[in-house]
Amino acid sequence: MEILKKTTASLAAFAISASAFAGPDLDTRVHELEKKVDMMSTTTVMGTFGPKTALARPEPSGQGWFLSLDVLYWQSKIDGTQYVSTTQAVTDSPIQAIGRLKEVEFSFEFGLKVGLGYNFFHDGWDGAIEYTYFDQSAGNKTGAKPPSALLPSTAEFLLGAVSAADLLTGAELPPTFCTSAAINFKMDFDNINFELGRNYFVSRNLSFRPHFGLKTSWIKIDQDTRYAGGGTAFAAGQLNVHGLGNDTIHVRQNSDFWGLGPRAGVNSKWYLTNGFSMYGNVDGALLFGYYEMKYKSWFSANEQNVVRFKQKFHRLTPTAHFELGLAYDKYIYNDKQHIGISLGYENQIFWDAYRQLADNGSANTSSLGVRGNNVGMYGVTLGIRWDF
Repeated sequence: MEILKKTTASLAAFAISASAFAGPDLDTRVHELEKKVDMMSTTTVMGTFGPKTALARPEPSGQGWFLSLDVLYWQSKIDGTQYVSTTQAVTDSPIQAIGRLKEVEFSFEFGLKVGLGYNFFHDGWDGAIEYTYFDQSAGNKTGAKPPSALLPSTAEFLLGAVSAADLLTGAELPPTFCTSAAINFKMDFDNINFELGRNYFVSRNLSFRPHFGLKTSWIKIDQDTRYAGGGTAFAAGQLNVHGLGNDTIHVRQNSDFWGLGPRAGVNSKWYLTNGFSMYGNVDGALLFGYYEMKYKSWFSANEQNVVRFKQKFHRLTPTAHFELGLAYDKYIYNDKQHIGISLGYENQIFWDAYRQLADNGSANTSSLGVRGNNVGMYGVTLGIRWDF
């Protein structure tokens, strides 16, 4: 009986001792579990409770700033650059043209994109401002040997300026073709994007960064065209159809565009291994645009034969932008800084951003109007980002 009492007392003492030690350990575990739950969940501003998305942005032990520098190797694709059409022969009236249109051919040229951003502490947001500069220039020439000829594409109004009275009285027709054409084309493109976004994981190897902000763009286009050459093609009764001969027709067109409007999009990153990833970005904007268009053409043989128009107006201009490529990210200096390198294909378009004077080929100024042409740019972009 005495032994039983001593055994019972020992077991009770052991149980009390075990519970005393287990209590603090259980509290610690519960506290750690609560911390992990807090890290993985959030209470929204609406009072709802749900999981928290992990940040995917670089998090070096620095000040939160980052710089970006992109080298562009792009080419432009611009509608409305046709300046002449070829024809096999000038043999009848009216002229029957069988040939093809000639347009400006652009080469790839270098551009630059620079950006400055900051990683905010508020809910993992980040903000950035980015400036893009790209210009494009080209010069093309086209010639023809009789019986072939060239028909100007930007001076129809000037060439067709003949009255019905002239035809009835047997006067000669004005020049209707040429044998040489040359064009100089130049485009300047400047763009500024300001955006606010949040970069977060939606799965282990996939992150999204939705963003919104403002976009402002400037597109300035200058086009100079000269036509010359061509003798008398044929005689039809008392009317002779002429080329320009030693005279020239000069056409100058200028189109300036500036736009400002909201922009939104999403960036995605697909993580591979050892710091490598694929990325795909897309965004769009709707700009309230201001246009200023000028047109002037003149004939060297008759100084009074001049066509000059100018127009200013506003239009809404939609734009779209797309990127796809490979990236590599690495932390340096004991995780105090981060370097990201990317190489990819980039494409963007501005609808109806290049405005031209248009006519239906008659000598009636009431037929004149404005034609909208798309401006596109595409090519390879090499980017470097530095977080510090």
